[in-house]
Amino acid sequence: MLDGKRRIAVKRVVEKGDLPDWVACDSSLSNLTVAEAKGSHQPGRPTQPLNKAWEQTRRIDVFVRGRREAVRRLAIVTRWGVATGGGPRSPLLWVRDPIEEGDPLEPDGRAGIFVGLFRHHVASILSGLGYAELARYLRDLTREHGLHGQETVTRPERASGMVDRLVEPAVEDFHRLAEGLGLGRDRERDSLIGRFLTRGPIADAPSVSRGVLEVLFDLGLRPVVVGFDSNLVRLAVEGDPSSIRHALADRQRLTVSDRARSDGAGFWIIPLDDAAAPP
Repeated sequence: MLDGKRRIAVKRVVEKGDLPDWVACDSSLSNLTVAEAKGSHQPGRPTQPLNKAWEQTRRIDVFVRGRREAVRRLAIVTRWGVATGGGPRSPLLWVRDPIEEGDPLEPDGRAGIFVGLFRHHVASILSGLGYAELARYLRDLTREHGLHGQETVTRPERASGMVDRLVEPAVEDFHRLAEGLGLGRDRERDSLIGRFLTRGPIADAPSVSRGVLEVLFDLGLRPVVVGFDSNLVRLAVEGDPSSIRHALADRQRLTVSDRARSDGAGFWIIPLDDAAAPP
């Protein structure tokens, strides 16, 4: 479900078979895409895996009040080249990606698709970072239904209070930890909800000591800051597509340091390189 109130949902349209990997869009909330990727070891043209990937992309559609939205179906097959042995030497990438026309949709229905995808995107990242309650709240927004002409839950009316209760403590805990580790304030961390990671979240943020970080550097595990822009979390809760698009466009133009990396849609990875290591 992407928007329960507008009856916007991703639905299986073929009864049997594996579903595709992704329903996605770009960071400007456009270009709805259904995608499946497969690997191949075949020396020639990978006709069979490409056909199988294509079949999987056709097993779902996105519907708005029973009408089918236009999508780009993207089937990808990749093959690594082999330096030694009897395998194929050259790598390859095969793609089939036509755009399928859909039914005429009202603008609010099309916008609802992308707001729903964005909410799931944010929820997925926050869940992986350990913010389960906030992720669950965002997913609940996508499933919200009306009942007998009335809203069952007026979540948007109390969204601000919920975000303040969940987001602000997460941001402040993150900054208290960074400052306690001697990392100070950083423009790229100022609004993040995040964790320090190596191969997984390092416990709860407030419990990590400066000594732990020093040990990680000594072991060569190179911890990084992984986080999500809390301002975009607020916009995901509010659900206004125009505000989300403008904010994402602003972040695409943002100048960042050489070591910080962003996907342009709110997600950040900031390596704590040797220069940022505690003394």
